[in-house]
Amino acid sequence: MEFVIFVLIAFIVIFVMSYRNHAGDNLYKYIAKQAEGIYDKYAPFSFKEIRQKVKDLGQEYTKKQDVRDYIVNIYLNKFKYIQLIQLWNLLRHNHLLKR
Repeated sequence: MEFVIFVLIAFIVIFVMSYRNHAGDNLYKYIAKQAEGIYDKYAPFSFKEIRQKVKDLGQEYTKKQDVRDYIVNIYLNKFKYIQLIQLWNLLRHNHLLKR
């Protein structure tokens, strides 16, 4: 198994080094440029652009809304765990779960 992994890694390294177009770049810069190009192709909007669009549409959360959502999520998670514990106890006492 280790040999297969080694061969696979060696094949990937040889493939990347053979398809490099810029001889002056080192391997890290080449991989970083290729990853950036793929990211820009499939996810063309940056975080800053999306944030600006949200502001333009008036959909940005205020700090008050963020705090409210945070508190609501905390309580909802507590209720979720309480329900999970109640279900566990119900199943255990009805002998549906074996110990």
